Amino acid sequence: MDITFSLFLDRDHYGGPSWIVKSTDWAGYPKHSVLAGQPIVSFKGAFETKEEALEKFPLASEDNGVGQNYYDHLPDEDDYSTRSRHDTWEDGE
Repeated sequence: MDITFSLFLDRDHYGGPSWIVKSTDWAGYPKHSVLAGQPIVSFKGAFETKEEALEKFPLASEDNGVGQNYYDHLPDEDDYSTRSRHDTWEDGE
């Protein structure tokens, strides 16, 4: 199967513990992407209970791994919008 759904308990966030579902598309990003060939990981939802998560995503499993992306092939220099280099976002120069 090219897409898997992972289920895990997240204890670190704001309103207390929640069950998180993420999908991993193992076919990966297309050739033109800077992440070409790496798996596509998408947040699918957060649920108060495991049962709610499984009702919405019955194929989710705690045994499925979540794809990992690596960025060490990207250059170290900033490639952010030039707007971030100005004191205010309104400054367009």
